Amino acid sequence: MDADTLRAILDAQAMQQQKAFDAQAMQRQMRHQKTLDAVMERMERMFSAMGATPAGAPASTAEFVTNSLSTRLPEFTYDPDSGCRFDVWYNRYEDIIANDGSTLDDAAKARLIVSKLDAATYARFTNHILPKKTFDVSLDETVKILKELFGHDTSVFARRYAYLRTQRNDETIRDYTGLVNRHREMAEFNDVTPEQMKCLVWICGLANPEDADIRVRDLRKMENNPQTTLKELSAEIQQFVDTRCQALRKPAIINTVWYVSQRRPHWAKDCDFANKTCHDCKRVGHKKGYCKNFTSKKKPIPKQKRRSANNVVTARPKLLPPLVSLKSANNTEINVRGHFNCNFNIDGHEGRGNCHEADTTSLLGLDWIAQDEPLFRRLTKGAICNVSASKLNTLRTSLTKQLQKQFVTVFAPGLGRCVKSKAHLALKPDAKPVFGKARPVPYAALPRISQEIDRLVAADVLSPIDHSDWAAPIVVVQKISPTLRRLLYWTERRTQATPAPTSNA
Repeated sequence: MDADTLRAILDAQAMQQQKAFDAQAMQRQMRHQKTLDAVMERMERMFSAMGATPAGAPASTAEFVTNSLSTRLPEFTYDPDSGCRFDVWYNRYEDIIANDGSTLDDAAKARLIVSKLDAATYARFTNHILPKKTFDVSLDETVKILKELFGHDTSVFARRYAYLRTQRNDETIRDYTGLVNRHREMAEFNDVTPEQMKCLVWICGLANPEDADIRVRDLRKMENNPQTTLKELSAEIQQFVDTRCQALRKPAIINTVWYVSQRRPHWAKDCDFANKTCHDCKRVGHKKGYCKNFTSKKKPIPKQKRRSANNVVTARPKLLPPLVSLKSANNTEINVRGHFNCNFNIDGHEGRGNCHEADTTSLLGLDWIAQDEPLFRRLTKGAICNVSASKLNTLRTSLTKQLQKQFVTVFAPGLGRCVKSKAHLALKPDAKPVFGKARPVPYAALPRISQEIDRLVAADVLSPIDHSDWAAPIVVVQKISPTLRRLLYWTERRTQATPAPTSNA
């Protein structure tokens, strides 16, 4: 299936869903309009009977409509993992706010929307618009800011990539169908061009774990430049792969050597010193030291073994026995091979000292740093010599109070609750419910057990139910303190659970 066919199918599905949604919205709008007309007619009759002035009626009507809409609209809570975003919430209730609240002005509609934000969302919104107040922001600007703050936490191309990789895990067929529809709306596939579709399919094909950095680089490239073609994308990635391969390649080892060069015997006509003047006899034809009229005053040098032209002299000094014993930060011994005395140069400042060779990274000691006065002064200029701990307890107490005030729920007594993820229990397809009977407990422990169960229910650790096909007995564990008891939930080892994946599976 090519990209054009896939896009045509997706557009047809989107059109059908839009038509169904428009029909439902129209029916809902007609029902709301009839209800509002009936309410307005009843209010007019009531105002006529009470002799209300025309000037007071509009204010009472606006207040009544605001209260009615506030009752009907649910509170908005931001939860991107569950799809609870402001754009979804506003698209659902925009028709109600616009039509049923047609008698309200934009400022009243903005106040209505802000009033439906929960505490955390409202605090984040008000902090974002500072130094302005909520009544200083118009309706359109309020909706725009809320969509930016409480919208998608991923880029559009990342959502499209996730949509193309949607898979069914443990959902039912209907839930999986709804998941595909929701991901499709989140991916904004109506705006996808053929080149973007080819790039997305190309990125989806990079499924190997070693291509993870390439996938991230591709998505970032598409996000920065949506008009990127597949040819440009592949060329850039090929250049990136080539550069990475060259960087990971081990460089060739080049050793600095001293090449000893010796000239061979030559004829007199080929001598380079034929026109040189001797400093001893003042004659032309030979250099100093080869004059036959004077005897050399230097002591004869004993004949040494002739060195060939390929001799190499290395500059590796001889190691002396180690002078120090070293340990790492985790108290592990560091092997010290030895030391040697050498001259060194640091940024043009020369010095001399001992160099210790050990199985560790290269470190510059204080004895060498002290010989470089500018470096030593730069390192010790901002050193802290005295530390005062007189205000430590006061600072610790104020910091504790500040954290307790800022994070009240964290320091509240009782257990916390994880709302970011949900646990799922996977059973085998042929698993059968097992109902374990309760174990007998001492009569004297019944009140304490009931009290412990009530405490766990109050802390939302346990939830009471009327019936269950699964059940397991509990065991009472007595602690050292006579006033504290804890329930240990115990189940026999069953084979109903799905085995955890292993490296061999």
